[in-house]
Amino acid sequence: PTGEQQPDPEQSVNYEFGLRYASRHGRAEMIGFFSDYSNLTGQCAGSSGCADADRDRQFNFGDASIFGIEVTAGTELKPPVPLEIPLNVSYTLTKAKFNSSFTSDNPQFGDVARGDELPYVPTHQVAVTGGLIWPDTAGMMIGGTFIDAMRETAGQGPSADGDRTDAHLVFDLSAYLHITRYLQIYGKIENFLNNQYIVARRPFGARPGRPRFGYLGVKVLLDAATTRRSDPASERP
Repeated sequence: PTGEQQPDPEQSVNYEFGLRYASRHGRAEMIGFFSDYSNLTGQCAGSSGCADADRDRQFNFGDASIFGIEVTAGTELKPPVPLEIPLNVSYTLTKAKFNSSFTSDNPQFGDVARGDELPYVPTHQVAVTGGLIWPDTAGMMIGGTFIDAMRETAGQGPSADGDRTDAHLVFDLSAYLHITRYLQIYGKIENFLNNQYIVARRPFGARPGRPRFGYLGVKVLLDAATTRRSDPASERP
């Protein structure tokens, strides 16, 4: 299927199963997932390098399967001082492949053989966060996120250097401070080490990841009893 004017609707069956554990010492969760696509569809866009005539057209991509596991764990340490230390970690393993062969006008796919991996699906993703919280006063968090390299076109086996994104590790730093009972200031620095990496090469060559970026804000807590310990600096804009 090369991209029809009236493509077939996408069809899939999704399965999930998991285990969850929680106690006063911490919590952990493991989820397995499997998405069985009998007809995967997608839309051609300028960001994927599609020709003008193919933009906004819907494409059929045939049979595909996406499966993996996600593991999360967290705890909150409470030393014998007015201080809390939250710690969290998550890991995701994802495999995605086509189960049928086809030719597509979408340049991300082209001539696809059964067993080819889907583009822009990272195999490994890891996120770790930790922080220090002084209840009703202030808090700071540091987080690291690792995203594995991704192939940029469908294929099998090792991909060439110019046909995959960079694996990268990015650290974010956030903090907040209560000025009064109802007023809080917060800030965040994303990618504070200013790591440089390529996230895509479409549509017009290499595109870098977001450079170091920071912001400050003020939050008015209308219901201080329930929101004073919130950390807006950990929210993404």
